[in-house]
Amino acid sequence: MELIQAEKLESIGRLAAGVAHEVKNPLAVLQLGIDYLCMAVSENEEVAQAIEEMDTAVKKADRVIKDSSTIPGSKGSISRPRL
Repeated sequence: MELIQAEKLESIGRLAAGVAHEVKNPLAVLQLGIDYLCMAVSENEEVAQAIEEMDTAVKKADRVIKDSSTIPGSKGSISRPRL
């Protein structure tokens, strides 16, 4: 029974890792665009504020994904029962 539970947790961990990977790729593209825009339109205060808010949101989403990969039972932290 413990082996079945461990296999289920392992499957969930793999799924979570795959989802995290698929979300992190677009976040990286967004971050590159934000960094570029910061350099390109630094003189317009309203635009700079909007870019700063986008930057904060992207970094927050990235942090959530990183934090979720350290939850017990996620990929890399599963311990198999001893038989």
